[in-house]
Amino acid sequence: KAEFVLETGYSPDTGSNQQGGRLFGRQSTLGLSGGFGRVTVGRQFTLPQDVIGSYEATYLGNLVLLGYQGTTYTGLRQDNMVKYVGALGNTTLMASYTPGERPGQAVSTGATYAGAVSHTTGRVMLAGVYQVQKDVESYFGSVVPATRQTTWSVGGTYALDRAKLYLGYTWNHLAQSDTLNQAVYTGFNATLAPAWSLIGAITYDRLSRGGASGQRVSTGAILGYALSKRSDVYVAADY
Repeated sequence: KAEFVLETGYSPDTGSNQQGGRLFGRQSTLGLSGGFGRVTVGRQFTLPQDVIGSYEATYLGNLVLLGYQGTTYTGLRQDNMVKYVGALGNTTLMASYTPGERPGQAVSTGATYAGAVSHTTGRVMLAGVYQVQKDVESYFGSVVPATRQTTWSVGGTYALDRAKLYLGYTWNHLAQSDTLNQAVYTGFNATLAPAWSLIGAITYDRLSRGGASGQRVSTGAILGYALSKRSDVYVAADY
């Protein structure tokens, strides 16, 4: 099969394009899939964003309650990425590579590469991902010296009859400044009634840099009501 995705993010109050003004800033991909698996090329979500999102209760959305991990640790989206996903029974193997796009230095400067695996047995899903981003120049919105950023994560889910439980751990390190974040997160997604759902999540994140360290705890809940299969309304709270 051949496929393509063109997805636009825009501000509904002004009509302006988001994602740096790109026309198709959310996703812009071409792909092929078959017995060999699935290959996609273009602007798309990074492997850590896909994998960590599978065991984080809010799917690690970068604009939701606890989504700061999505932009800062995973890289969120990258241009010109080549991504492969293949299945071997209940096990899924994934790999991605993003060239640095610098003439003569596409492999050595600014490139990103990642690998991941997930396995499902009955009610249990387990997954892990490893990614290296070269020459990262910003962290939590601040400019930093170009540095190698390494991220790895493991986690899983357990499905109950009317709920799913989530648990994960992420290790994120910037080599140049010796900055290390370690995040542990857990949560649930429960069906309260045919149209009602409740999501709860909590994240503990510890930062260390040199001899200094700090920590934060973020919690959130989302109560949703499905108007149809395609639309819903919700109320959310976070601390």
